[in-house]
Amino acid sequence: MIERLSILGFGNLQEGPKVAATLANFFGERESEVFCWDPRKEQCDIMCRVLRYFLKVGGVRHFVYSFNEAEQALDASNGVIILNQPSQFESSTFYPILRPSLPVFEVDHNDVEYDEDVAKFQCLRWINKEEYPSELIYAHREGPLLDWLNQL
Repeated sequence: MIERLSILGFGNLQEGPKVAATLANFFGERESEVFCWDPRKEQCDIMCRVLRYFLKVGGVRHFVYSFNEAEQALDASNGVIILNQPSQFESSTFYPILRPSLPVFEVDHNDVEYDEDVAKFQCLRWINKEEYPSELIYAHREGPLLDWLNQL
């Protein structure tokens, strides 16, 4: 059972919405706390807002928090999702602060080119409820991340 989940690198606007859509399909045994961090605080805030909206649409009750330091986001965590972002940081950066027994799921960076401004505006459309994310949430109703979450 997962009570606290950490997401490091959650400001990744390319992979973050996919992780948010997966979490909107994760009901778990009870409500969980999701601790998020990224060195780009504004983008992490955007993704936290997207996640809160996706959870509401999916009918999932988890609590989402954003932290200024990775160590804070890892405090008392039961599992960690790391979104790899080659231009910002490598997941190996976090290994010194991860507990050895802490389960980690790494989301690989997609090599497909994307326009970060377009991604920001898409996130803002979701946040402002101008577009409904049902297709994205439906597309992530199963997959390796959701399987990993259900095993914790």
